[in-house]
Amino acid sequence: MKRIFTDCQHDVDCADKFCIKWLIFSNFYVAVLAWLMLQLSVQAFQLVIPWTYFPFVFFATLSSYSLHWALSIFPKPQSLREHWTAQNRALLWIFFLFSGAIASILLWTLRSYWAYISPIILLTLAYTLPKVEHPVAFRIRPLARHKTLYLTLVWISTTVVLPFVFSGQAFSWAWAWFLVHRFFHLYAICLLFDFRDRGRESRHLSWAMRSSAPHFQRWLGFIIVLGGLASVALYCSSLNLTLFLACGFPSLMLWFCRKKPNWIEEDLWYDGVLDGLAGIGGVFFFLVKFEIF
Repeated sequence: MKRIFTDCQHDVDCADKFCIKWLIFSNFYVAVLAWLMLQLSVQAFQLVIPWTYFPFVFFATLSSYSLHWALSIFPKPQSLREHWTAQNRALLWIFFLFSGAIASILLWTLRSYWAYISPIILLTLAYTLPKVEHPVAFRIRPLARHKTLYLTLVWISTTVVLPFVFSGQAFSWAWAWFLVHRFFHLYAICLLFDFRDRGRESRHLSWAMRSSAPHFQRWLGFIIVLGGLASVALYCSSLNLTLFLACGFPSLMLWFCRKKPNWIEEDLWYDGVLDGLAGIGGVFFFLVKFEIF
């Protein structure tokens, strides 16, 4: 793997390949990860939910991330993603409009759950609106210091809480520990992105952006450990070894991914590897379920 990523880093043609430019930077990759996270919840607990919710999550994720990056302005693009975004901003707007239209149609089929879905939409807007150059948006920019928490709440609400609400399944301690694990695991990943951006923003900084590297790493390690302990409690409650491994293995990987290695390009590490740790549990669960290994 090290050799593959090293070759990609030093080879412009390889860096321009579809898997990097069009899968990751076009936000299709993160939309697939959202679908995998949803599938993990549904398959692990045998939930029965409206089938339209699956494509809704995919297209809503694609739409919201496309809007977020389309609104991101880079006076002097430096990273691979910043260059790609600056060159393909029109394409991101097309993705936003197209996927947003499909998500809106699918949302109409879920209108009976509007009371549950609307708060998540508001949290999503709270994450993206500070990027809008408008007087109303200026007033809510101080809220941007909590954007990591907003994003984490959106992820767990969309992929863990809402499926259980839709299914009407009774409360269980296994589900509670699963929810706790997903919160700490996703929060740790979001914090890593926040810490990376500490040099790119000067106002309304989160605690991760204000922290020194040693202080941040200590707190990050503590949060990852909490997620790992929650996966152990999940196993004790459910005795489901497959689910335990689907949760515990990504937590273990995240522990070793707290620091970016020097041999990989930054955008590949964050948008590819770290984002991938959010959905890899779903991949693992499917591999075991269908006896692929």
